[in-house]
Amino acid sequence: ELLKVEHIRWNLKQARTNNTSSMKFRNATSCNPNIQ
Repeated sequence: ELLKVEHIRWNLKQARTNNTSSMKFRNATSCNPNIQ
């Protein structure tokens, strides 16, 4: 059970990291200054 919780937590952390990276990438490639 504990292993499952750790695994889910790790997946959430990874998802958040990927999300942040893709957002930064989109912002970097976007010419729209309104997107932060």
